[in-house]
Amino acid sequence: PDLLGVALESPVGVDSVAKASINAAVGLCDSFDFLDTKEDIVMVASKRPPLKNGSIKGGDEKALEEKRQDIKSKLKALGDGNEEAFALIEELEYLKPTQTKPAYDNRLNGPWDFNFSVEPDMGTGVVKSLLEKEEDEKSFLFSLDNVCMDISDNEKIEITVSTRVLRLPVQLKLFTSLQADDGNKDGTMFMETFEGASLFGIDLPIPKSWKRSRYLEFSYLDDDMVVARGNGREPHFLLRENTNEKIETEKS
Repeated sequence: PDLLGVALESPVGVDSVAKASINAAVGLCDSFDFLDTKEDIVMVASKRPPLKNGSIKGGDEKALEEKRQDIKSKLKALGDGNEEAFALIEELEYLKPTQTKPAYDNRLNGPWDFNFSVEPDMGTGVVKSLLEKEEDEKSFLFSLDNVCMDISDNEKIEITVSTRVLRLPVQLKLFTSLQADDGNKDGTMFMETFEGASLFGIDLPIPKSWKRSRYLEFSYLDDDMVVARGNGREPHFLLRENTNEKIETEKS
């Protein structure tokens, strides 16, 4: 699932095989001559062709920035689970300034909050349903409070899953490493590798089969919003942590 990075095995179905075959055929993944293993298929299927930002060439930068801010305001106002967000996120991706290269931009670093604002995939669907769960006797046993991502040095990701078990706070942390794809001219593509997990600050034993890699793209970045795409699936936008708190205050 996209949400938990590469820690959990992604399912390989007809769609994944088709994407992998097409990507290999058009030369997006030259290093893969054969699709012999499940990991090869997931890896090659996760590669996306570069976005063509032709819509911003020669445009009025002031007008383009106003359009970006308008799209971002609509995204923030839509809230969780609104399908309109998908088209808005794609429009925002095409408005990324050509000089912005997230792989080498320090603004990528810091804490980001997930906002499950598009049709959920397998991973985000589970988390979204838990976040929206009404108070009942089950929530006494387990509830999910928040999921956030902290990026450091453009090389490391720490995902914190904050839960409550018997109403006592429990934090699970997942760790991945990032390596910029220097062959990607847009500066948006990384190779992400799962490194480990901890519970109550104690490192958990991780099977070798979990230490897999995938392509991860940050297709849009500015001071308070980032768009991430993993395994070639739907985009998800994240807000910088203090921005999310400000939005919740304004809504209340």
